[in-house]
Amino acid sequence: MAARAALSRERVVMLRHAALAQLARHPRMVIVEFAPPALLANHDPAPLEAAMAVLIEVAREAADADIGLCLVVAAAQTAAITAALDADARELFEIHPTIAAALDAAP
Repeated sequence: MAARAALSRERVVMLRHAALAQLARHPRMVIVEFAPPALLANHDPAPLEAAMAVLIEVAREAADADIGLCLVVAAAQTAAITAALDADARELFEIHPTIAAALDAAP
């Protein structure tokens, strides 16, 4: 699943629905990719913070179902993601720079 367009309230809701739908399929792992436009297009931090809240919710659901969840974020954007997460939330999922790296790290 990829977030490529600028984050907005509507896109965050779509992200939540898509992520929960993926979990309902009981995969081994869900990978969420944030492409640079999703993070850079909007200087308002509220959509990113809302997206992180959704991902925290989804990560907890994934953990309850024993499903791995990781984020793919370009190295230059990792700081924006980690800044939007508190220390406890950072423990809920791994962050990788590429999909290949996420797949290589999969259990």
